[in-house]
Amino acid sequence: MTKIPSIYFQPSIYKENKLYCALPTNGDADLAFTRASEATRVNQNGLIETVGVNVPRLDHSDGGCPSLLVEPESTNLVTYSENFSNAVWVKTDASVTSNSDVAPDGTTTADTITADANNVTIQQFYTGVIGTDYTTSFYIKRKTGTGVVSIRSVENVTTPITVTNEWTRVSLTTTSTTTTIRIGINLATSGDEVYVWGAQLEQQSYATSYIPTVAGTVTRVEETCSKNGLNSYINTQEGVLFLEAKVPITTNQKDFMITNGGVSDVVGFNFADYRILSICRIGTVTQASIESTIDAGFMKLAFQWQQNNFSLYKNGVKIGEDLLGSVGSVGLFDTLSFNRGSFNDFQGELKQFSVYDSVLT
Repeated sequence: MTKIPSIYFQPSIYKENKLYCALPTNGDADLAFTRASEATRVNQNGLIETVGVNVPRLDHSDGGCPSLLVEPESTNLVTYSENFSNAVWVKTDASVTSNSDVAPDGTTTADTITADANNVTIQQFYTGVIGTDYTTSFYIKRKTGTGVVSIRSVENVTTPITVTNEWTRVSLTTTSTTTTIRIGINLATSGDEVYVWGAQLEQQSYATSYIPTVAGTVTRVEETCSKNGLNSYINTQEGVLFLEAKVPITTNQKDFMITNGGVSDVVGFNFADYRILSICRIGTVTQASIESTIDAGFMKLAFQWQQNNFSLYKNGVKIGEDLLGSVGSVGLFDTLSFNRGSFNDFQGELKQFSVYDSVLT
């Protein structure tokens, strides 16, 4: 017989400030959710749409069942992100035709950029910080021509990109060596035309979801998710935490943990750089620590804990084990946290998670 989890979550039912867990059915494990700003997602029709303050984002970017999108605070430093005819976009031998195609949000707001000569540019400038990661992104689609299309990025360097007859979001991350930060498009061949929409410049090491702007910059606030009071559903003595998620490969640490509400007593996953670390820590002592690598796509991770019996599985394959270590006292763990205390907030796309109150075969 298949073991039934004590807690099971798959993104499907939600309302403002809440995500519903399938198990337990009495609502005891339903997750509290906050985000003090609007944000965008890709809906079931494949269109970008804006959801309200404190409304969870069930995102369909990857097709099939949605994932819960959880992101850090980020600011789009570009102004007039959908209006390339505005004077803030500096044009060199380029002309713009406004509202000439249906954009990725289903509205007719995409602009055409036409190359009136060879090696034309349309760009914005921003005063930034030396030694900082900036990520440029656009939605782009080819209209006519076959010439090279490039992103003009932070360092005033043109980087060729692949442009097709379908909307594609292209991005480029650069560490600045100057305070003059650029974001733009370069067309190498006179007469070529592309559709563009949704320009974004972020002080991030990867492109987050689209943040529309008009006359000023706009900030999407960080999202948080957690649930406490789960003593009846979490067995500190033994269990399994299962997680199916896609996690951005960044240097900042991200945790998905079972805790007692603090930072010391934890069991779960820590992500940073290219590394996954499954850990059990009781008080100030790390009892078990098993490491693997972060995959680029969705991963299925399972971490098992039991006295002198800890193991990590990734995508059904046993990665490693630690056969020496203690577990906490009965009732110690009572919280499911998308962080560790108030640190290392989880970021990524979550397809599902389960908590089992005993070890599995």
